[in-house]
Amino acid sequence: MKIQQYHRATSLEDAYNVLHAGSNNHILGGALWLKQIAKEIDTAIDLQDLNLHEIEQTETHFIIGSMATLYRLETAQAVNEWCDQLIKNSMQHIMGVAFRNTATIGGSIIGRYAFSDLLGPLLVLNAEVEFYRAGKMTLEAFLNERRMPQDILVAVHIPKERGQSFFKKVSNTRLDFAVLNIAMFKSKKEIRIAFGSRPGVAALAKEAMKIINQTPSWQEQRETLINALLEELKFGNNQRGSEAYRKQLAQTYLIRGIEEVMHNDR
Repeated sequence: MKIQQYHRATSLEDAYNVLHAGSNNHILGGALWLKQIAKEIDTAIDLQDLNLHEIEQTETHFIIGSMATLYRLETAQAVNEWCDQLIKNSMQHIMGVAFRNTATIGGSIIGRYAFSDLLGPLLVLNAEVEFYRAGKMTLEAFLNERRMPQDILVAVHIPKERGQSFFKKVSNTRLDFAVLNIAMFKSKKEIRIAFGSRPGVAALAKEAMKIINQTPSWQEQRETLINALLEELKFGNNQRGSEAYRKQLAQTYLIRGIEEVMHNDR
């Protein structure tokens, strides 16, 4: 990868203006996934002086600055206590501590990487992403955007909602990208379920969620639940796993996850 120029932004407005000054200008996060976006960059824009690395909280939300590292969020005790360790359990499978101490939340989200172990947990926690100009939108809406926004990701907002969680990553080796991952969160209102690395980007299993949230005796609806999942979400082939293998994993961990969050609620 080649970078022609380096710009250290003095403000969000400065960074935004430089970003729009050329179609091949890019924001630097931790720069670990940058090769996934572009092989050549005219101007790389560094946000490290803009105080976007903090983790704050209000009465209703945790606000995660986009330049906070994965490890900082993984070890944020208050956040993990609220979400039943879901964030920690998903992040501890991402490479090693040195990697997670460099990779940023913003860099991990903005690329909408299909292999991400973070997007599924954030989806089931009803996270929102905040952009400098576009403002806030749900993470789900951002993942479904057809084009990458030419904007600066400022923060991630996670609602304070207590519940029970489940996360499973299946990979060929501990440090490999996932063949499939599943995140689940049971709040007082509902169970939310997301599958990632299908090999498509993480998505909510809305039809399966609808069935389980509307059916008191879900055990009697296992086949219907599984069929709804397989009809709604696409599971495909890549070098890490086959479509058939992913479908089998999805069925297995869908049921195990539901059983676990239901059991932990007793």
